[in-house]
Amino acid sequence: ITYTNTTSELLATISLNLYPAAYDRSIEKMPLGRELLANDLDGSVRREVEPATFQVVEVLVEGRTASANRSGTALTVLLPKPLRPEVQTQIDISLNARLPVYPERFGTWGGITLLGNWIPVIAHRTGGEWRTYAYGSIGDPFVSEVADYHVEIQAGEHQRIAGSGVLTEIRAGPAGTRIWVFEAPAVRDAAFAVSPYLRALETTSRGVVVRSWYPAESALVGSAN
Repeated sequence: ITYTNTTSELLATISLNLYPAAYDRSIEKMPLGRELLANDLDGSVRREVEPATFQVVEVLVEGRTASANRSGTALTVLLPKPLRPEVQTQIDISLNARLPVYPERFGTWGGITLLGNWIPVIAHRTGGEWRTYAYGSIGDPFVSEVADYHVEIQAGEHQRIAGSGVLTEIRAGPAGTRIWVFEAPAVRDAAFAVSPYLRALETTSRGVVVRSWYPAESALVGSAN
């Protein structure tokens, strides 16, 4: 993460929201878990769901190991020296995670991998505080700054990926994989869906490219959209 201090303050810390960590818990405590269970009359969802695992392995600031404190989905990075206004710094976060088996926002379900709210994002700062809001289940519970995203996803060669921004490259990866490269400038988040069953139709309307992504068996719906 390349971060510029756009505040008028001298920053001793930078806080981030690690929303994937919200899935490293029982289904009752996962985002939308209670709502899913309320409609799971035959218990089929509960039998299939598996929680995620999530671990922060290492945090670097300007290439050097930095101290960081994590509480739930909030990560506070202690800067080696205060960051002055309009000055830039580089933060690298190494994570080790396994996706949950889960049908909402983040996880694998029915042959589709959903990658929503999965990238660590700088928390919103206002009133001299970092706002590390909890991951709620109601509405759209996220507040994040606009950022430019560069995302590379390595997936099996039969997988297809739909996601935020513009797909700029698909290149061969190691051992039967391909690497998909997306650029998403000036967005608040970058989300993706991965599946071998994804198909797409494309048209241009008044100079704007519009794509409809759909499961292969839903070609008529995808075309109608």
